[in-house]
Amino acid sequence: MPADVVYWIGFAVALAFIVFGADDLLWDVFALFRRVGRKKVPLARINEKPPKMLAVVIAAWHEDAVIGEVIDNLVASAQYPRELYRVFLGVYPNDGATLAVARALEARHGGTVAVAVNSRPGPTSKADNINHTLSLIRGYERDHDVRFASVTIHDAEDVVHPNEFKMTSYLIDDYDALQFPVFPLIRMPRLRLFLKTLTTSTYADEFAEHHFRTMVMRDELGFVPSAGTGFAVGRRVLDAFGEGELLPEDSLTEDYRLSLTLRMRGFRVHYVLERVPRVDAQGRAVWDYIATRSLFPSAFRAAVRQKARWVYGITMQSASLGDVFGKSALTFAERTFLYKDLKAKFANFVLLPGYAVFAYFLVQTLAPQLGLPVMFPLFSPSWWMCVLLLFMMVERQVLRARALVSVYGWRSMAFSVLLPPLFPLRLLWGNLINLCVTFRAWRQKAAFTLARNRERRAAAGAQGSSASADRNGGARGRAGGGKGGRAAGVPQEGAGAPGSAGTADRAAQEAGMRIAAEDGGAAPAGAAEGAADGGTAAPAASRPAWSKTDHEFLPEPVLARYRRLLGDTLLERDAVTPAELERALARARRDGVPLGRALLAEGSVERRSLAQALALQQQTLFVEARGNLVRPDLLRRLPPGTAARFGLLPLAASPKGWIVLVDDDAAAAARAELPALLGAPAFLLYGSATDLGEALSSASAALARGSLETAPQLAAAEALLGSPHVALGQAGIALGYALHLGQPLEAVVRGMGIAVSRGRAPEEEQADAPAASAGAPS
Repeated sequence: MPADVVYWIGFAVALAFIVFGADDLLWDVFALFRRVGRKKVPLARINEKPPKMLAVVIAAWHEDAVIGEVIDNLVASAQYPRELYRVFLGVYPNDGATLAVARALEARHGGTVAVAVNSRPGPTSKADNINHTLSLIRGYERDHDVRFASVTIHDAEDVVHPNEFKMTSYLIDDYDALQFPVFPLIRMPRLRLFLKTLTTSTYADEFAEHHFRTMVMRDELGFVPSAGTGFAVGRRVLDAFGEGELLPEDSLTEDYRLSLTLRMRGFRVHYVLERVPRVDAQGRAVWDYIATRSLFPSAFRAAVRQKARWVYGITMQSASLGDVFGKSALTFAERTFLYKDLKAKFANFVLLPGYAVFAYFLVQTLAPQLGLPVMFPLFSPSWWMCVLLLFMMVERQVLRARALVSVYGWRSMAFSVLLPPLFPLRLLWGNLINLCVTFRAWRQKAAFTLARNRERRAAAGAQGSSASADRNGGARGRAGGGKGGRAAGVPQEGAGAPGSAGTADRAAQEAGMRIAAEDGGAAPAGAAEGAADGGTAAPAASRPAWSKTDHEFLPEPVLARYRRLLGDTLLERDAVTPAELERALARARRDGVPLGRALLAEGSVERRSLAQALALQQQTLFVEARGNLVRPDLLRRLPPGTAARFGLLPLAASPKGWIVLVDDDAAAAARAELPALLGAPAFLLYGSATDLGEALSSASAALARGSLETAPQLAAAEALLGSPHVALGQAGIALGYALHLGQPLEAVVRGMGIAVSRGRAPEEEQADAPAASAGAPS
């Protein structure tokens, strides 16, 4: 091959890499000098805000193998009152196995889990499943007199972080939607497992880099795309869409399309990269990101199928270069981020000639005796371009290494970036996957475009035949004298064209469906895309089929590592230092005593701080006892000796049960006896023995003077318990926060979203009904 041809091939490939990578370099430099991502939520404050009613949606199709363990783990680990969130499982009537597991979960977890059975047999699509579940959630709100502050979308295999609901409740008033990070679960890196975990590890590399760095930058500068899971949609968005569909059902990446639509309509999506301290298995204090974790495919073919769906849905359905360069509501920064998403369908093709050029360069350099033409002459423009490319590659690898260390630790970083250095195998394998993904996505695009064009031609021919028949019929009608001909022609045109469009080229459509089955259900999306482009509307059956990945879940010992313990809560509240906690843990193990007792013995924590942390662990509150919380009428109803034994102060009572303030030092086994002694369920708020004693003494003195006044929140709590849809735990939490914050109970209840119609005039309720649908899209 002539030397000049070799030179220009190398020059063109190097230029292509620079063109497609320059924006990444510029944004990295910008983020470095702007100090992106330094704003953090003060963890000590998140427990000071009353928790809101939250909803979770999990769409399930053939998930009977994992959904039971997923929900059991979520309920067991969530650091959020069970009475204040509901998990809605979207299932299908023809998926008997999943439906049976969902019904068992509903029975096992009381009112925390609800089953939403789709009105159509499955699988339809994930978007359809979620939209149908949302419509049932609106009915649930009306029937149970609640108002969810947000609806969080999760996948059926997710490990939901224990603090996610707490962070959602804290932030959702300030933003219209929240996206939490998604970090793949990977096995501890070991050389003997390197090849076996190679594919899964590429997910960890890419998600760590994207969700630790890029999403933070996007959050500060504009458009934040949804990841499809760990995505919380706030009340303003839900009300704006009203009864209309929230997720577009004509896209394979309905999550990305939704987030782009929200940005176009002026809603603010916030990316939540927050971390909390926790104690690891070795008793060390470490940082833990509030993120969604799940297992990703470990087989090459499965990874290609899954990623092809993402590339096709994002770059070929949800957005186009017209959104980048045309008129839109996006800012310049947002357009550049959109370009970053769209360029993948072109940039990945550069990898193939790039590796070919690199191989040629190695042979030319290491085997000069072959006499091959020099591709990059020393100090030539192409040589300097290669120097720039080397810098860009090292810079990206350094930033990837930083992300991996922060999310997965040093060992995973070493396996990803340094094995071997400069050209690591995990990077090369990931690029090979992405190259195959892009070929597959374009193959889908070409097949669907051909099928769509054939359908359009068939529809046009059918319309022409229909119009000819209409003219002939009209002539016969006129010959028959009068309007009969026109009347006969109208239904022919109206009924004939759609029918012809759906059946004119059935073979082509079936071919597209076969490709869809091979490539992950994308064929129907092509038909829907044709309708969006102004072509013949696709029939409902040709909407995207649900292409799901087979899932697996983690064993219980692994799940236990993600649950929050007392030491984690103390660290979160800054009640102890990591060093103090590690010393106390060592003492607790040595002496065989609870951690709290070891901390008190070490003098590392105040008793009140320990009581507050213990209360949070039990999904309740610590309340400072005062004289105006003493109710002599309720004390007289207690069995003799009960108040003294438990340090118990009854605050409210109803047929549903009691709300009581108890000494935090009372043994857990003794507290478990309370419902039997009281003859009804009991919701426990915690207080200190010292405060309780002083409150009783103060109340006795005030009673003797005839000046005992009871806090108004107590009577309001009993009235709240009279509401048919308010659970004992909901009323207890609301009362605890009202007393802790010194606010009227009604204000706290409204903010939480329970008993939403309580105390409202009928005209106010009627006024809200049309408001919810006024913003629905046309």
